[in-house]
Amino acid sequence: MKTTLGIVGGLVVGAALGFGVTTVYKGAVSSPSQANVTSAGAAGAYVLELDGTKYKEADLPASVRAQIYETREQAYQRIDGLLSQFALQMGLAKDKNKDVKPDSLPPLDQLVDVPQPTEQEMKQLYDANKSRLPPHTSYEKVKDDIAKFLKSQRLSEALRTKDAEFKTKNRVKLLTVAPVAPAVDLQLTAYAAKGPEAAADTLVEVADYLCPHCQAAQPEIQAALKDIGGKVRFVAVPFSLRPESLSGTRARGAYCGKK
Repeated sequence: MKTTLGIVGGLVVGAALGFGVTTVYKGAVSSPSQANVTSAGAAGAYVLELDGTKYKEADLPASVRAQIYETREQAYQRIDGLLSQFALQMGLAKDKNKDVKPDSLPPLDQLVDVPQPTEQEMKQLYDANKSRLPPHTSYEKVKDDIAKFLKSQRLSEALRTKDAEFKTKNRVKLLTVAPVAPAVDLQLTAYAAKGPEAAADTLVEVADYLCPHCQAAQPEIQAALKDIGGKVRFVAVPFSLRPESLSGTRARGAYCGKK
């Protein structure tokens, strides 16, 4: 069947800024090349020639096609992130009656009002991380770095809020085209199934018996089967994320039990 598949001056204070402020904090966003993230391969063009033989993307092994799709998806997400940042920067500039020429936008820290951290807030952060600092590192030595981090953190939060506001009000619409997952052939006859064999549609669950996310999805799977179970064929495919562990033993047992 066919289906579709911080370190601040030595002070460790947390993770990344979340909105990608480091990309745009100092000024305008630099645009990526406008490469087609779906690529010519999706249109049936040849993508490879080896010893005179040409290959289309559909001729490649499923594992390679899956990796190509994942790479495109990552590029798509990255490009959308850059476009979102640019749109936000330009929209905020317009709201403040600033110069809105795309190639000379004001930096984001001039477009969002972020309060300076207080002395108490900076000392609290220092005290919370003091044990992780090199010996004899004084508060005064890292004070400026702490202030920069806290301000950047607040800028990040403010930008996330503004970005959500822009999208809620439909001020920003991203028009890029998402890549399409490759179609793969699934040989399902060896797996446990229920429902009418002649059903026009098949619902396939690929899950690891010990995966907490797979387990959390079970109520939704059961609800879906209760609602449409008489209309579709349901096939459960055990897939171990760690074949050498107990989950692998259970997946093999389920497969052998059906055989």
